[in-house]
Amino acid sequence: MKTFSLIFILAVAMSCSSKQATQQKIDEKVAQESVTDGRSLFFNIQEVIQNSKTLNDQQKKQLNGILTDISQKNKKLMSESFKLRSVLIKELISGQVDRKQVKMLKKNIRKLENERQKNSLSAIDQISSVVSKDPEREKIMQEMINIDRINH
Repeated sequence: MKTFSLIFILAVAMSCSSKQATQQKIDEKVAQESVTDGRSLFFNIQEVIQNSKTLNDQQKKQLNGILTDISQKNKKLMSESFKLRSVLIKELISGQVDRKQVKMLKKNIRKLENERQKNSLSAIDQISSVVSKDPEREKIMQEMINIDRINH
């Protein structure tokens, strides 16, 4: 029983260490990114698609379509979210706070943000299906999708 416990503890420790190393690699890559908003993300990814040596013309066309579609959808959702936030802040500052309205505004903002996040994850699924010709790439994309869904 002691041997099993020791093996289990070592396995957990190794798993945690591996996750920390992976997280550190991700953190380093994120620190190098210059993307700061949706617009810069759109242009950054568009550039990556166009400069890719591994994608064929059909894949590039499909990916640009996905990128344009998600950008338009999320732009509309962000616009509505900003409007709701503006109304919420004005309501709070007015001094005549209607708690029911504040609660409803917060709920609506969350709903829009969740929908925007769902759209982004759906786009990742679509991108994965376009670039999944390579089994190793498919495995990596699936892991990214699963991690992103777990974190959100």
